[in-house]
Amino acid sequence: MSKFSVDDIKGVVPPIATPINKNETVDEAGMRRLVKFLLGNGANCIFVMGGTGEFFCLSDKEKRRAIEIVVDEVNGQAPVIAGITELSTRRTIENARIAQETGADFMASLPPFFFRMGQDWMTNFYTAIADVSGLPLLLYNILNPIHTNILPTTAKRLSDHPNIVGIKDSEEFAHVQETIFLTRDSNFNVLCGLEGHFYAAVSVGASGGVLSASNFCPALCREIYDYATAGDNDAGIQAQAKLNRLLAEFQGFSSWWGIVKTSLNILGLCENTVTHPVPTCTDEERLRLENILNRYGLILE
Repeated sequence: MSKFSVDDIKGVVPPIATPINKNETVDEAGMRRLVKFLLGNGANCIFVMGGTGEFFCLSDKEKRRAIEIVVDEVNGQAPVIAGITELSTRRTIENARIAQETGADFMASLPPFFFRMGQDWMTNFYTAIADVSGLPLLLYNILNPIHTNILPTTAKRLSDHPNIVGIKDSEEFAHVQETIFLTRDSNFNVLCGLEGHFYAAVSVGASGGVLSASNFCPALCREIYDYATAGDNDAGIQAQAKLNRLLAEFQGFSSWWGIVKTSLNILGLCENTVTHPVPTCTDEERLRLENILNRYGLILE
């Protein structure tokens, strides 16, 4: 039984990248270094096997191993959310059992993404998982690339289930805001999924953010969260503007996963290996990335 409650799902929640070896097995030492780095630089929770973690390319064995390593390294210091996304209800429930067996505190799932799902399909899907799971469940919404959108009214309906405790919502700000407003009287936490919305979302009631960029700039993301919760509008806007400028620097790179993995390699945390066929940064992009990270003060001596 987890010692954490829904109130602990807050702040900066990195969807942790998965350091891997050349044969696409989990690099345990790299994963442990990354967990320590994130917890030491302001992360409040760790979300393992999300999109940034390349769950869509890793084998079932490696996904389980990644969760086990994260849970062991976190060692109760913060909540661990395990991604359980699959293409059917039955397979998602199997992943939910694995998340519980490996010691995760919460779990999160996208809707099945091979086909577009109606709102009633999603309600049935999430209810079926929550009914049988031993772990609290978070919804996971990201219209691009899966083409299925969990509407705020659907999130509200699902928030009434005692085992559905939140959502990672990677939609436009008006959508996230409406989800917050509709569920604010429920025991249900909304986590912003887009970096550019972070300060605004927390300011109107989001409990935190699942931010891919927090893999390599967790302290900056934590500054934004702390300013938002303290009501320091001027400092919060400045910090959010800095994060926005940083993200704008990445236009034209080969892939986001390459940016994340190359950044972590530059920081000395893991190898620069991405699951095939996703490309990593070219040599030219790596030089650009080193320059960017230096200019933003992200490379520590």
